[in-house]
Amino acid sequence: SQKDTSTGVQLTRNFSLDEHGSKLVYTQIIKNVSEETKYYCHWSRTFVKGGGISLTPLNPRSRFPKGYIVYGPGSVLDFMPKEPNLRVRNGILEMYGPPERPKFVMDVSEGWMAYITTDDQLFVKKFNVYPERVYGEMTAANVCVWYNQNQMTEIEPMGPMETIRPGEEVSFTETWYLFDFKYPEDLLPDQDKMLAIINDL
Repeated sequence: SQKDTSTGVQLTRNFSLDEHGSKLVYTQIIKNVSEETKYYCHWSRTFVKGGGISLTPLNPRSRFPKGYIVYGPGSVLDFMPKEPNLRVRNGILEMYGPPERPKFVMDVSEGWMAYITTDDQLFVKKFNVYPERVYGEMTAANVCVWYNQNQMTEIEPMGPMETIRPGEEVSFTETWYLFDFKYPEDLLPDQDKMLAIINDL
């Protein structure tokens, strides 16, 4: 990006695609180009095809009673939500259709998120989590899932809040993967098969 005077930072995004597979390493670098210390964090916004199934491993030691928080209506942060098209199986939050409220945040302890598309693809993101560091999201969450009905879904890891002194830079890396994976007609993904893929990465 250009050196932005309003924020005082410059962003660089590096993408590296594996020569023999679907692995993509994505690193975002935030450089402080001002003369003042800046405080920023990485917030990924990756849009995937709508209508799929989102899978996020919940933290067994989460600060949230259900392991996740739902935004809305308005400025409400609902920590005991009741939502359609949502369930937890084997500690994994499955969103298998549009919820009433679109934005969900979690404080995951495992660094991955997954999404199964209706055209039989499994999209996986892997990333580092930092349980001892401060996260800058309103609830101090480190991942977010946002459903725009059946049009699109956002799969969003977040990095910790960074203190960036003048001239310094920080980075956050995600690794993306894409696999053939049957979309389940009964809306019950084969978690064992999915976890075998993720654990082998």
